[in-house]
Amino acid sequence: MKRSIIGNIVRTICFIAVFIVLFIILSYILRQHGYDWEHIAGIKNEKPLDVIYVGGSNTFVYWQPLKAFNDYGITSFDMATNSAPADHMLYYIKEAQKYHAPKLVIIEGRSLLACGTSEGGFRNGSDAMSYSINRTFFIHSYIKRNGVEASPIYYYLDLFKYHTQYSSILDRDHWENMFNSPYSKYKGWKFIYSYSPIERPELFLTEECATLSEKHLNCLIELFDYCRNQDFEVLITVSPYAITKDDFKILNAIEILAGQYGFSFLNTNLSYDEMNIDFSNDFYNIGHVNVFGAEKYTDFLSNYINDNYSIPDHRDDKQYSTWFLEYEEFKEEEYNVKKWILEQKEKNMNKEEQ
Repeated sequence: MKRSIIGNIVRTICFIAVFIVLFIILSYILRQHGYDWEHIAGIKNEKPLDVIYVGGSNTFVYWQPLKAFNDYGITSFDMATNSAPADHMLYYIKEAQKYHAPKLVIIEGRSLLACGTSEGGFRNGSDAMSYSINRTFFIHSYIKRNGVEASPIYYYLDLFKYHTQYSSILDRDHWENMFNSPYSKYKGWKFIYSYSPIERPELFLTEECATLSEKHLNCLIELFDYCRNQDFEVLITVSPYAITKDDFKILNAIEILAGQYGFSFLNTNLSYDEMNIDFSNDFYNIGHVNVFGAEKYTDFLSNYINDNYSIPDHRDDKQYSTWFLEYEEFKEEEYNVKKWILEQKEKNMNKEEQ
């Protein structure tokens, strides 16, 4: 009788264990793999990183980790997803810390302009995370801050949301990444084939500070409180874009708060000429640079990092030898993107002349 009971217990435990494993694997297969999915999930497969740059799309089309490595020896990763606001940053940093011990964390200031996002913006990050305590708290934070009405089970156990996505089962890419461990050969960077000249922003400078909402302020305080107690330094940087006076007021308030925590704040919109940013050539819309602008921004920020932080030069470190090969692939694709942009620019000029 005792053996029978023990046997039943063992079989039950084995069944539950197998069910959980299959449930998790199937969840990873059916999840939506957006174009920025590997920017979160891919960090676990990287060699030790000294710099983590968290933010939204204003991170992964601005900062070029492989250029920063090849030209300056900085090992970094763009831990960023599209439409990621301030309340994502804490959980992106914690996710990165599960696999790395960064010396410097760069927070994109434009992602701090708002707290709260759409479900799509949220799932860009949560779908890329493995099941974990950090992911659970990330979901809890999103539900609490955004007043989500749908059942929490669709967020915590996302298989319930994606169980009808049968086409994913036929997608080879989803099967190859069933364990949620992609490799991001460009270290979170994303090439965008797009170009559009924009007007250089003017008259945005002001000493006025916006009054942050209670929700927004609490979100920033939670993030800054956590960062202050970690073993990394913090740099908040604002990438160049068609900045407005209203945005500048909010950034002024954030800069004051960041200063109270001892964090550095670098608004590169005050350094257009120093970066040699060309608004007729270096952007693909009012909020994002193309590869020409990204190249200038990466050089500017890399020099700032070298001047203000003690980040080791890893170019002679053999464990990063594959990064040089990936840099060559990066440069080849960059050449193609630049060529495409210049062709589009010439077409636009021809149309204007006609």
